[in-house]
Parts: sequence; C-alpha cells; structure tokens
Amino acid sequence: MKATVFTSVLVLVALVSTHIVNAQSHATSPPPATSAATFYDHASTLEEGLFRGGADLMRSVGEANYNNALAAIHGQEAYSDYLDNRLKAATTYFDLRQINRERRAEERGQRPTTETLARLARDRAPDRLAAHQFDATGARLAWPSVFNDPVFAANREAIDVLMEHRGATTESQEVQRIASTMTENLRGRVHEMKPMEYVQAKRFLSSLQYEMNFAPGMTAVALR
Repeated sequence: MKATVFTSVLVLVALVSTHIVNAQSHATSPPPATSAATFYDHASTLEEGLFRGGADLMRSVGEANYNNALAAIHGQEAYSDYLDNRLKAATTYFDLRQINRERRAEERGQRPTTETLARLARDRAPDRLAAHQFDATGARLAWPSVFNDPVFAANREAIDVLMEHRGATTESQEVQRIASTMTENLRGRVHEMKPMEYVQAKRFLSSLQYEMNFAPGMTAVALR
C-alpha cells in the first residue's frame, strides 16, 4: 500500500512540474519588480505545496498503519485475557468439584466391609418367635389378644392351617403375604387399642414373617 501511494505522489508531482515548465516557456514578460522595502508573508510555491501535500499524505498513511497495528495488538491482548479468564473459570470449576467429592468421601467415612454389612443386617432383623409364641412341636401359634377381633379371624385361621402343614416354600411365602395384610389392617386400627398392645401385635407379625425364612426344625424358636 505504501508503494502505491508513493508512486501516485510521484506521478502527481511529475505532471505538475511539466505544467509549470510549459507555463514558464510561454511567459512574455518577467514579473513586476518589487521594492526592496516591501515585505510579504510566507506563501509556498506550487511545487512546495505539492511536495508538502504528498508528505502529509504519506504521513497520514503511516499514522493510519500505526494506529491499525496498535489496535490489532490491543485486540490480541484482550483476546488473550479472555482466554485466560475462561481457563481460570474452568480450572476453578473442576477444582471445586474435586474438593466436593473429597469432602463427601470424608463425611461418608470408610466403606463398610461385607462382615459389617452382615452384622448390621442381623442387628436390624426382627427377632424369631419365642417359645411362648410358637409351639414348634405342635406348630401352634399363641396369638396376642388383639387378633381375637373378628376382623382378623379369617387371616388368623388361614395362617394356622398353613403352619400345621408348612414344609414347602410356597406355604411360607403365603404366610408372609397374609401376615403383611394383617399388619396393614392393624395399622388402620391403631387408635382402637392401647399403644403397648399395638406394639406387641406388630412385633408378633414381624417375627412370624421372619420365622418363615427358616425351615421347620432348624432351631425353630429363639429361647428367652
């Protein structure tokens, strides 16, 4: 771009110089004489004006190129800052996630072993039926008085029959199913009985369901 501008200025200067030479060759008389005592303000000649104009033009082009280069540098710096900020934001995000995982792992503590899980399961399991609740020899249940209510009669009798003939898995599963139904009925009548009666009846049904996980004669009851 600089070469093009400079060439244009040279062509312009050459054309003007040719015009001046032609004008001087056709002049018929010299310019009027002036008195030595007369003073004039400075006024450039045509050639000087052209050269000054060309110089100003080239200076303007140079300043424009400089300003464009400076703007490009500032743009690159701004983009670099933008990328740095994005990188810092992403790094901070993943650092916080890592810290969160570590804190949560610390709060959870060490993972329990298989033995610990088994012990917890045993501790949380209901008790098996006691000797005074279940006669293993005669396969008879000693139902709490709450279940003497007629609303429980059909389910109670069904379980008694199943207990007398228990020996298959399906019979044990049926006992568990009926006991679960009785638990729901018991919960619906909680306001009709004393708190201790409700607790004892619910524990009896839970122990009955748990007892069905053991084969008949396999340490049938837990002595207390």
